[in-house]
Amino acid sequence: MSLHQGAAATPWVDRLLGINGWLVFAFLYLPIAVVVGFSFSASPTVGIWGGFTLHWYERMIGNDQMMNALRNSLWVALWSTVIATILGTAAALALDRQDPANSRAFPDPSSDPCGKSLPQQTQWRRGRDSNPR
Repeated sequence: MSLHQGAAATPWVDRLLGINGWLVFAFLYLPIAVVVGFSFSASPTVGIWGGFTLHWYERMIGNDQMMNALRNSLWVALWSTVIATILGTAAALALDRQDPANSRAFPDPSSDPCGKSLPQQTQWRRGRDSNPR
C-alpha cells in the first residue's frame, strides 16, 4: 500500500492541511501586499489611502543615500545567491558521489536510526502494517 492510498482514507486531514497551508501563506504574504499597495498612496499617513501616486518612488530615486542603499542591497543579494548556488551544487555533487553503504557523514534522510524507511514508519503508525520492523 502506498502512502498516497493511506492518506486518501482520511480526506478531512488532507483538507485541514491544505487550509493550514493557505492560512500560513496568507499570514506571510498579505502584509507584504498591503505595504506594497499603500506605497502607491498619496497620503503621508500609513494606512490611509490618499489616491494613486508615484510621488514616493520619485523621491526615492532622487535621494542618493536611498539609491546607494538599494545598490548595496542588490550587490549583497547577488553575491549571496552566487555563493549559495556554488555551495549547494558542491554539496549535491558530494551527496551524489558518495557510497551509501559506507556513508556516516551524510546518512540517508529517509531512514531513522532503527532502519525503517519513512513510508514504513508512516504505515506502521497508521496501523496499516501488521509487521513493523
